[in-house]
Formats: sequence, C-alpha cells, structure tokens
Amino acid sequence: MALIAALRLFALVPAAASALRMHEIHSTMTELVQRGNVVEVRIRIFADDLSAAVALRAGTPIPRDSSVALPALDDYVRSAVALVDETGAHRPLERCGATREGEAYLLCYRSSTAGRARALTVRQELLTERHGDQVNVVRVAAFGRTRTLVLTRLAPTAAAWQP
Repeated sequence: MALIAALRLFALVPAAASALRMHEIHSTMTELVQRGNVVEVRIRIFADDLSAAVALRAGTPIPRDSSVALPALDDYVRSAVALVDETGAHRPLERCGATREGEAYLLCYRSSTAGRARALTVRQELLTERHGDQVNVVRVAAFGRTRTLVLTRLAPTAAAWQP
C-alpha cells in the first residue's frame, strides 16, 4: 500500500514542478589547497555570471559571448577573494590559470606565502554583488585535513585554518 501511494505521489512531481516557477541556483565552488608555503585557490564559476560581474566592475559592456579580459578578471577576483593571515595581512594572489570549459570558467590563483600562516581566513564574495542568494562553497584542504565552508553575502568570511 505504501509503495503504491509513493508511486502515485512520484507521478505528480513533474506536473507540480512545471506548474511552479523554478528558481536559479547562484553558486560557485572554490578549493583552497595548501602545499607547503603555497596556497592554491581554484574556482569554478558560471561564465555568464562572471563575464557580467567583471564587465560591470570594469565599466565596460557585458560581452554577449561571456568572455572576460584577463586584467579586469584579476581586478574583480582580487576585490572579492582574499586570504588574510593571523596578523591581518592580505596575502597576494597571482593568477596561475583561467580556462573556459563550456558554460564555466576554471580559475586558478596562487599565494606563495599563505601556506606559512599559522591561521588563515578566507573571504569569498564572488557574485554576491549581483545575487542576494549567492552561495560560495569553499573546500579547504590543508595540513592533511579537509573541511567545507559555505559563504554568503551575509557571511562572506570564515577561518580556513587556525592553530
């Protein structure tokens, strides 16, 4: 009986979903990987959102092909992503890659000194200026441990690691 009821309910799901307005998901995925003194920041972000955000910050028209100019990309990423050590110093980020794969960009930035920090805080505010419901998932792999952080417009920073 329960199985039949469940199957009937399951059959209604497509009809209900089409009747409701589906909501877009606004998210990025970031990995912080610590190797010795170096921290690599790898970001997966939708191309159309990134292209619009970069263009708006640069004051240029939004490209129809979702392309980005690299100097403007670096400016945008550095304005929204930061690694801050226990002294409050912002560790510099240098681009180590930017490739487009279909509808997403895969970005790589590296800090050659952040891995030395005893404590490191990450700020990840990409696209929060465009989407109030933006969620930036940050996976931290450091000192043999991993953890996942969920950062938003209201809570854009968290400890990546601490003593």
